[in-house]
Amino acid sequence: GVSPEIWTQFMQVQPPMMQNMLGAYVQQSQSMLGQMQEQVQKQTEQMLGALGVKK
Repeated sequence: GVSPEIWTQFMQVQPPMMQNMLGAYVQQSQSMLGQMQEQVQKQTEQMLGALGVKK
């Protein structure tokens, strides 16, 4: 990954329109990652439940 400091420096040299686009992309990516993690966790719990394994 990219460190927050490097990302901040990169964003500062971008035109405002690019900053808005990149910012929206980052937010969307974080949201999608969170949704994927939740989905994997649910599927894992369902699979373990089907196998008779409890947390």
